[in-house]
Amino acid sequence: MLNPAALYHDSGFLINNVNHEELGCGIVAEHLPRYRYTSGEIKIIQSMIMATKIPQSPKNHLEQILCDADLDYLGRKDFYGIGNTLFQELKAYNVLQDKVAWNKLQVKFIEAHNFFTSSNQYRREQQKQEYLQQLREWLVRTEASQAIS
Repeated sequence: MLNPAALYHDSGFLINNVNHEELGCGIVAEHLPRYRYTSGEIKIIQSMIMATKIPQSPKNHLEQILCDADLDYLGRKDFYGIGNTLFQELKAYNVLQDKVAWNKLQVKFIEAHNFFTSSNQYRREQQKQEYLQQLREWLVRTEASQAIS
């Protein structure tokens, strides 16, 4: 059940960027019965999808795995590339306008984030903390240079 949850967890974005988890659960309810998923299995998949809603709230190991997979990039080498894509998305939705606001948001988000599984705590946490420190330093340098200007 983890595979369809992972495949469908962001499918609600096809409809709207607001409450996409709930919308994805509707898509799951509409489509998975065709593939002989039971109503109980669909409820488990929907619960996994809803656990990825920020702030994440996993209640069991499968939900923890999906939550960690969803934000795995926070401790990977492609952190900045994915982050830039997310920044462009937020700019397109007029949520953010500049890199300073984006990096302040990232710092706040990463400070509040926790990996749930021991594997991601081991594999990703140290790198995530290094990115957090880099972002903090970038903000200090950028704000200092703006104060001088």
